[in-house]
Amino acid sequence: MSSADIEKLINAISKLPGLGRKSAQRIALFLLQNKKTSLIPLIKSMDEANSKITDCEICGNIDINSPCSICKNPKRDQELICVLEDVSDLWTFERIGFYQGTYHVL
Repeated sequence: MSSADIEKLINAISKLPGLGRKSAQRIALFLLQNKKTSLIPLIKSMDEANSKITDCEICGNIDINSPCSICKNPKRDQELICVLEDVSDLWTFERIGFYQGTYHVL
C-alpha cells in the first residue's frame, strides 16, 4: 500500500461525522495494523450492509426490507405521522418506545 493509498483511506475516514483528521489517522493506523481482527471484518460488515440495506419506499427509514418493519407493522397507528429530519431521530423515537404511529423522514 502506497502512502497515497493510506492518505486516501485517511481522507475517506475523516469525512465521517464527528471525525477530524487526527482521529481518522488513528483509526486508519489501527485498522491497517489489525487487518485480520478489525479491518477485514469491518470491510465484510460494510459490504454486507451495502448489499442488504435499503431505503423504505414509504417512510424513508433504512431497513433490509422495503417497506420497512415499522411500515409493515399493523399495530402502528396509521392516522399518526411524525415527520423527522433524519433516520437517527426515528431510531431515537423507536428506542424510547413511546410513539406508536408512522413516520416520514425528510
